[in-house]
Amino acid sequence: MVDAMSQILSGALNPEVPPSGAKGDTANMELDSLLLRCSELTREVARIRRLVTQLTRQSDSYRPEGRSRAGRDSARPPGSLSQTGATLRRLTISRNPTPVRSELARACRIALMDTDGPVSVETIYDRIERRESFTFAHYKHPFRAIVLAMGAMVRTGEVRLVNDGGRRRWRWVTERAPFERPTPTVI
Repeated sequence: MVDAMSQILSGALNPEVPPSGAKGDTANMELDSLLLRCSELTREVARIRRLVTQLTRQSDSYRPEGRSRAGRDSARPPGSLSQTGATLRRLTISRNPTPVRSELARACRIALMDTDGPVSVETIYDRIERRESFTFAHYKHPFRAIVLAMGAMVRTGEVRLVNDGGRRRWRWVTERAPFERPTPTVI
């Protein structure tokens, strides 16, 4: 391979020396495929750099007023890989996309209070979305998150789990039994 490349390069630099027969054809084909791959990789790197630049601009638009990252990144040349890596690390570390679980539990609680009977996870999700009491934008599996929140409320006694024909449904417990019920005294 190295010999073929050296022959090609010497032939390219010195046009008077033609490549020798079959070796020259094979070397030319290899060179063509390598040049094609190089151009594909160059385009891919340019696309990724554009994407990173767009992500950086979007993250800057969400920053509070008066806080910019201009002072921190000025030591690095713009577009350098270390600057890009640092920017991406800051984006992933500084943002906590998942809201607190209690916010989801509160939204589920409100959705259950609006109903009379047992409801499915889909109904709870629809009610939460309709009321806009919680956003599932950063959740990969919102139904799973609702089921987990409902399970926690079942354990605390706020909600009762009902088996309705093999499907799980939840019902709001309107009156919770206190831990110690006083016994009536008869006089």
